[in-house]
Amino acid sequence: MLNLLKEEFAKRKFKSLLLGTAIYMVFVVLMRVIILSTSLDLNIKFFSAHIVFIDLVFVLCLILFIWCIYLLRLLWECYEKNISKIIISIAMGLAILFMLFACVIYFFSRIDNGYYEFKSDDGKNTAIVHEDSFLFSTSLDLYKRENTFFARKIEDDFYTNDQGYVLGSDACETEWDGAVFKIEIHQRFGPYNYEYNLNDY
Repeated sequence: MLNLLKEEFAKRKFKSLLLGTAIYMVFVVLMRVIILSTSLDLNIKFFSAHIVFIDLVFVLCLILFIWCIYLLRLLWECYEKNISKIIISIAMGLAILFMLFACVIYFFSRIDNGYYEFKSDDGKNTAIVHEDSFLFSTSLDLYKRENTFFARKIEDDFYTNDQGYVLGSDACETEWDGAVFKIEIHQRFGPYNYEYNLNDY
């Protein structure tokens, strides 16, 4: 096994992939350090989607999982007995199925990640509202975008109710008054009115 690893490590492509994995791991750790030390949350708008820290962690786990499958393949090449090859093949098959299942679950859970961005009329402030809904239970969190990569959370669960989705529908209206972000939610027990001066954060 060690000889086989030495042969693989001698290949330029193997070294490049290993280096890329190490760089990405350092990047994820660095992002975590920044988040913990600044109280900011990673939030990168990519078209209509928002990339957050959990997305980086999932990609890292996926990369490490692929490396595990790769090592299993190398281990498979080391054994000559059929029974050993069969056991390793089953382990590889189960690992691949688990990885595909995890990717499908993750994709459908993140396909609509519930982030909505609202830019002020003067373009100086951007509010981000995150809607988290499960069945008919809904909660909203408010963020202020600091830059392209990070947002600052202003308030957790400023709206919590059992009315289902509210953002992106007629049940919700937003407007700006300078740096003041206003959101009004028309629901069964509403309306609910919230105002936040983003200059205060």
